[in-house]
Amino acid sequence: MDPPDGGENPAQDFELGVSPLEETVVLGGVKNLQVTVVRKNGFQGSVDVALERPPAGVSAPSVTIPESGTTATLRVSVAANLAPRRLSLTVRGSSGTTQQDRSVALNVVSQGSLTVSWVSPTETRSAVNGPVSLEVTVAGGQAEQVELLRGETVLHTWTAAPYQYQWNTAAEEEKEFVLKARVTRGGSTYFSDERTVAVDRSAPRIESRQPASGATQVSARAAIQVAFSEPVRVSSVTTTNVGLSGSGGSAIPATVEVSSAGRTVTIAPINVLPTSTTVTVNLGTNSHPIVDIAGNAIELPFNFSFTTEGPTPDTTPPTILSTTPGNAVIGVARDTLIEIVFSEPMNKASVEGAFAILSPAGLNTGTLRWNTSSTVMTYSFPTELSYGADLRWQISTNARDAEGNALAATAAQTFRAIRQGIATFAFDSGTSGTVDSPGFFRQTSFYNMATVGDNAGNFIERLFLGFQMSTLPEDLTTIRQARLKWWTGGQIGDPFGKLGQLILEPVDIGNELPIKFDTNPELEVAYYSPPLSSGINIPPSSIGRPGITDITPMVITDWANRASRNKRTQYRLRFEIGTVGDGELHRLHSTYESDPKLAELEITYEYP
Repeated sequence: MDPPDGGENPAQDFELGVSPLEETVVLGGVKNLQVTVVRKNGFQGSVDVALERPPAGVSAPSVTIPESGTTATLRVSVAANLAPRRLSLTVRGSSGTTQQDRSVALNVVSQGSLTVSWVSPTETRSAVNGPVSLEVTVAGGQAEQVELLRGETVLHTWTAAPYQYQWNTAAEEEKEFVLKARVTRGGSTYFSDERTVAVDRSAPRIESRQPASGATQVSARAAIQVAFSEPVRVSSVTTTNVGLSGSGGSAIPATVEVSSAGRTVTIAPINVLPTSTTVTVNLGTNSHPIVDIAGNAIELPFNFSFTTEGPTPDTTPPTILSTTPGNAVIGVARDTLIEIVFSEPMNKASVEGAFAILSPAGLNTGTLRWNTSSTVMTYSFPTELSYGADLRWQISTNARDAEGNALAATAAQTFRAIRQGIATFAFDSGTSGTVDSPGFFRQTSFYNMATVGDNAGNFIERLFLGFQMSTLPEDLTTIRQARLKWWTGGQIGDPFGKLGQLILEPVDIGNELPIKFDTNPELEVAYYSPPLSSGINIPPSSIGRPGITDITPMVITDWANRASRNKRTQYRLRFEIGTVGDGELHRLHSTYESDPKLAELEITYEYP
């Protein structure tokens, strides 16, 4: 059937969903990602799903969602020799020339580590208006204790499986809560990925109607749009509970669509509306209401009416009802789309010709898509925006509605992409240096020499490296990478051959390593302080001037706990075997003369 304006039928399309968007996997392990397809505009084709240019050591056999199917499982494998770190993966769905991408964060941890996975909720972000079932599983060994954390507060503690908890949110504030599970075993601590749960008991409100309730002389070709105060659940908006009715309550055939942002519902008559007729817009029913993501039903009244025009031609200029991102917004995701909602069906060719990205240059080769009623245009950029890009776009008055009326004035808007910063922190001399056993003394906080290994007296030397992230901005949104640089000037004896693996592990030793010329119990406590999570093996090939080690997951955890850690992140270097007792030196050493810069921490982060 031809569309109401006599133009082309809307392009068939689909939206790609991936769950979860953040997951943890042990080296040599496999994780399943659930991929879903939402079909639009009558699209019924098959969709091929695969990882797009995965990093070395990560693979996943491609899968196909068959015609009319909606789900598939993508099995992601991680090689056993991959360095533990946080990876960003791109899942791509393709059907002919149509492609959709979704980003997934994968935290890769060492063998022997416990991995903590969420069973419920599966989504990285969710919303609830009542009790919610929380459940995690622990793999890789037996946990001594599992704690469910709500921010910094312990919500529940388990000592044995199953790790299930029914969280009654009735007494909680209406806001977002960050949940994660903390697992302890043998002095080591492991964390699950975060889950953000929004407690929302407020009903969504209708913010605007187009046409307005009670409007007269409405175009018989009008598409009806309702804007809500928050995103609504797509599954609660169907042609069985949302639609149009005319005189005597007779149904008027129409399509129903929810915008990508979830806040605008468009009802498009399949045929031209009857003229001089009162049309009622039905928005849900008592038994099947429209609800928000948390399940709250919209406020009454559900319905409104308007009267269509007689034979008088439409001479009203179209307007722009809303845009996503909004004008002058900052901190927009680099993979954002531009969504523009018009007040009535538009002549698509005229709008596409009037639309332009004014700056930066080189971004006008993206993809334009429309909803079925030609009232919502979406622009996908040809590539991710640069960090901090100030973007300016416009639609000129060459844009016209289906009746040929031009936009009254040129519309121009701006927004800024999220920015990237790099902060470098020198080592903190008060919490850095060598401590040996059984001496447990420290003569000075000044860096003259730093060693790790054993000495001729068969003392065991451990090297501590501490940093204070004092200048890292509080409003940062993501830590993308953290690299520890350690300058090691030389080697005496055969430390790797005699003492085994060199291990770097995160610790919490407080605000200082105290100075004392004889045995100090405080230094002994720091020397034996339990690691906060599994350590990283540092191979001989990573020793140098400097040697560089990725410690992103550890820094992310310490930044999340910055209030209790005084913005500190601290590490201990030790060999697997303390000493072989042969009375000879086996150590790595750095001296101020050869390596004036013992260590530094480089953090790459994103901020609005």
